Amino acid sequence: AVEELDLDVKRAERVCVLHGRVAVAHLAWLARMIRVTQRIAAALADEQRGERALAAIDPVLVAPPLAIAIHPSPPSEQKTEPDLAVDRAQTRLVELQLAAIDHIIDAAREETGQLERRRSLLEAARRLLLDADASLQLDAEGVRARKRYLAEQIVQVDRLEATGLSPRVGLVHQARSALARGDRHRLRSALCALEGFAVTAGDASLGERVARALDGVDGAADPFSQESRQQSLGRSAGELFGGRVLDAVDRAYAESEGSRRARYEEALSDSVEGAVDLALAYLDEGKREQALAAMIAVDGCFDVGAPLVPVRVRNTTITARLVRHPTQDLVLTRARGPEDVPNAVITDPRTVLLDLATGRLLSRRYVRYEPQIRERVEMVGEARIYLLDGSTSMLDEGRDMARARMRDAILMAELATSMERFEKGDRHTRVVLYFRYFTKRIGPVTRVSRPNEALAAMAQVLEEPHRGGTDIEGALAASFETIRQARGQDPSLAQAQIVLITDGRAEVRPSLVEKARAPVGDLPIAVSVIALGEENPALRDLVAEQRRRGERAFYHF
Repeated sequence: AVEELDLDVKRAERVCVLHGRVAVAHLAWLARMIRVTQRIAAALADEQRGERALAAIDPVLVAPPLAIAIHPSPPSEQKTEPDLAVDRAQTRLVELQLAAIDHIIDAAREETGQLERRRSLLEAARRLLLDADASLQLDAEGVRARKRYLAEQIVQVDRLEATGLSPRVGLVHQARSALARGDRHRLRSALCALEGFAVTAGDASLGERVARALDGVDGAADPFSQESRQQSLGRSAGELFGGRVLDAVDRAYAESEGSRRARYEEALSDSVEGAVDLALAYLDEGKREQALAAMIAVDGCFDVGAPLVPVRVRNTTITARLVRHPTQDLVLTRARGPEDVPNAVITDPRTVLLDLATGRLLSRRYVRYEPQIRERVEMVGEARIYLLDGSTSMLDEGRDMARARMRDAILMAELATSMERFEKGDRHTRVVLYFRYFTKRIGPVTRVSRPNEALAAMAQVLEEPHRGGTDIEGALAASFETIRQARGQDPSLAQAQIVLITDGRAEVRPSLVEKARAPVGDLPIAVSVIALGEENPALRDLVAEQRRRGERAFYHF
């Protein structure tokens, strides 16, 4: 590895001599490889903790730099020499933008002291990566490695914060405070965070000290055993989503097979042979841990944004002021002093002083109306509709029905978040969530605006089977109609977003989508896509066109 790295550095030097520069991303990759080589050498020399240090070297450290996938153009479309000069400048700009993603990931990796800073860096890197992936044809392998790493790290921060760790307080201080209070659970969480972050960042000294402290807390228990992992997963799910959500999941997976089979046979009576068995396998009791793991992973894998949108609002307040100079408006007001006597309404000169002292003397005063403009940012609710592909391919394709499980996990996590927002949110801000499943038939839309409705919707998501084909165009048209009706019920609706979750196996014609969108009027509607397993080029182009218009649409794959 050292010899290969030496050859790479020499090649970079020759490229710099011949062309005058080396791509920034490539130089950053060489720097990372030097650090990785040094860490591997140190880990091999450490007999006790070396294996742990080697396992902590994440794939992004050794992944090739982000680059645009090259597709050769036919000779008729090759650029002329002046255009090539412009292309070089644009390519240089894109290289710097892509290199910034890895720089931010490196900064997040080096942040070992505070959860909030680490999360901010991770989410910034994910946002830039998703934007770049939606706008450019990037190399799929490099994007996939970074998405996986960022998802794992964000989920780790989520789970640590759910244990009670403060995101804005240093982890060392929290560990000391927990030790002083005798809070064993909080102490272990802080030490786990410090140890994991230190080893990932390559800080062997800090990692060694924290590992010794963690051994004293854990005792003889193996934190990496399968039993410990399952217990940790269950605790994290309860801390992240709450007991009521876990109860809903447990009820769905604890239902007897006989009762579920009878219900599925009635619901899937017109489906092909084997549909009932496939639906039963999806909700097998042994798959509960997979469902919880998918729900926990949602926040790290996808950034769907919040249903509350910041909007700048301008309020104008008219204030009336009494002035001495002439204006269009004249009023009678109580005289305040001797200076008001010349303009006073005098009925009896003998009682002027008495009326002034007692406040009965009225004086003519001019009024000026002054407008005061104040701007503030308000959180305005948007109508969000989840369109969930219920086709057979979501169950048949993928490993262990992963597509359907992640589809339902996304909605379950959104329902859990919405339920918390309903209970704690501002009563003046209306947040409404809609969702519907679709196959060749468009399922009924479910409206969620209260905590009890969110709990009922969770049971519906987990208990109702779905089989059939895929009609994305019809589902989008039905969603536009739902938004039109929602706007009629709530004229203050600022914007709407449709989140389509599908494996992409259907025809989508942009002209028909725009035609179905027209009756809604000028309400901003973003159609975002989460592609599970397979891409649909038409959906990717649909999102790209919205982004070119400046709309808040996203594309995840």
